[in-house]
Amino acid sequence: MAAPGDTESTLSRRSCFFIFLLVSSLALLYRVTNMEKYLIGTLNENDNQIIMTSKARGRLRRPPMVTSFPRNHSKHPVVYDMNTLERKDLPHGSFLFGPHSHQVNIKHNFKQSWTEVQKELIDDDDDIVDIEKEKERCDRYNFKLANEKNPKRRRLFLGSLLANDSLEVLKAVGTEAWNMFHTVSFIEGNVTQNLSPREWKYYDPNKPSEHLNTLYQLFGPKTKVSVDYYVSNLKTVGGNELITEFLQREGSMYRWEMNGMQEDDIGIILDADEIFTRDFLRAMQVCDMPEFNSNQDCREPKLIASTIVME
Repeated sequence: MAAPGDTESTLSRRSCFFIFLLVSSLALLYRVTNMEKYLIGTLNENDNQIIMTSKARGRLRRPPMVTSFPRNHSKHPVVYDMNTLERKDLPHGSFLFGPHSHQVNIKHNFKQSWTEVQKELIDDDDDIVDIEKEKERCDRYNFKLANEKNPKRRRLFLGSLLANDSLEVLKAVGTEAWNMFHTVSFIEGNVTQNLSPREWKYYDPNKPSEHLNTLYQLFGPKTKVSVDYYVSNLKTVGGNELITEFLQREGSMYRWEMNGMQEDDIGIILDADEIFTRDFLRAMQVCDMPEFNSNQDCREPKLIASTIVME
């Protein structure tokens, strides 16, 4: 995990704050305004960046969403044909958007085994802002409280990829971020990094997915947890073995938009086994961080965190 000391409007019209957690040798390479370059394998060293739309320019280009399942206040079925899901078709593949945890009837069969100390630390109601406590928190990271007269917490949105990740690891991440995120967006793909086919772990067309039902419960009842599915059209990786990961991450930004992300929200991209400490997540919500100033261009990540990797 990364230690803190280490240092409903559309995204197409507005910019958002982004935190990117990169560990080990993973270099997140993501370009949404020129995705065709990935398909023909013409990447170079200067492409090692994240390009997002800016508030003024609105450069994020997206195909229209095809909606098959009606949006209403009824609960989404837990057994469904994947072809009935809302989808976005792109040159490199298609994203199919499953229901999030607030749209289904969850079978509450998972119980967290927390210690008394964990329970006390997690009991930090995000609807209550203690000014003196938050000033002390910001000071620990050499920041100031953003608005002492009327402090408000920025909302947090998480995006990550799923494959065969350990449930124990996901539980640990969920505990650290319990009830902190507005949205936790996972993307599961139908191919591996070398384009070998893989079976869905979080989708079952014949019965409710136990894996998905458990995942819905790991991040707290206030958080909208979703698993969306990526079906690849790639025939080759074009010399870049991480290309499938780069392309799949785009799905989380569509999910954030669907869930009502706004210009003052924070988006965090990371691997499923990574997370900031709870204390630093709280600091990002209320502290005056220069990287979060809204008058900046979103062509590069605002913050990059790193940590020691034990192997």
